[in-house]
Amino acid sequence: AWLQKKRHHAWEQFQELPFPSFRYGIGIFADVSALALEEIDPLQGEDMQSIQAEEGIEVLSFQQAIEKDPQLLQDYFHKETAYAHKLIALHEAFFNHSLFIKIPENKIFKKPIALKIDMHAKARIDTLFIIAEKNSSAVIIEMIASSEKKEQTFRSQRVEILVKENAKISYYTTQNLHKQAYQFIHRKASVARNASLFWIDCSLGSKFTQMNTQTFLEGEGAEGKSWNIVFGDAAQCFDINTITHHVASRTVSDMLTRIVLNEEAKAIYRGLI
Repeated sequence: AWLQKKRHHAWEQFQELPFPSFRYGIGIFADVSALALEEIDPLQGEDMQSIQAEEGIEVLSFQQAIEKDPQLLQDYFHKETAYAHKLIALHEAFFNHSLFIKIPENKIFKKPIALKIDMHAKARIDTLFIIAEKNSSAVIIEMIASSEKKEQTFRSQRVEILVKENAKISYYTTQNLHKQAYQFIHRKASVARNASLFWIDCSLGSKFTQMNTQTFLEGEGAEGKSWNIVFGDAAQCFDINTITHHVASRTVSDMLTRIVLNEEAKAIYRGLI
């Protein structure tokens, strides 16, 4: 019931909110005017998805997670917030592919959790929720790709990561979508005392990718790293925004971005500590 209420609230916001401008100053903007919202159908088609994880790691669909621990997800997802713009409200109203990953306490996993997505559908709206319990350690690798298409495709992703005390998470992504794909990613992480989170992203494909990553270092001794590699050619456009919030004292962060562009490709990078 709470999830249905949340979806209705987001749908109402979607109808009222403006389309984002993607403008960040004089002459600094991304042009996404060719994106046709009316062509996005969240219920159309299924993607090829495979997940590999060691025994002991909990990997559940959103529905399975709600049935197993409804209060946990309700605490994080039930709030009826005021969304920043139309595309975020669209995601919250219609997300249709979701995973919940839980790394158990006091367990160190050396073999990576591998999530591979071969995107066939014209629209994919997915949510990934990761909890690393105390003193745990894991590597997560997400790979998404698609074969070349002539028509527009749309991908929206929301990622939430909770890294509890003394836990260590590395989250790697590689993206090689076809050149008519629009991708919008919003990620947020909370890192507790003496814990660490390492984001590593490699963006190769898509017509347009926007990636917003916020890391909150909330406990003393917390550490956050964010590394980005971007290669663009033709008329590709990348909009990368990385923010680290040093909420607690004695916290450490590092950002490193390398971008290579050919032909008419464009990139906008914003980093803030």
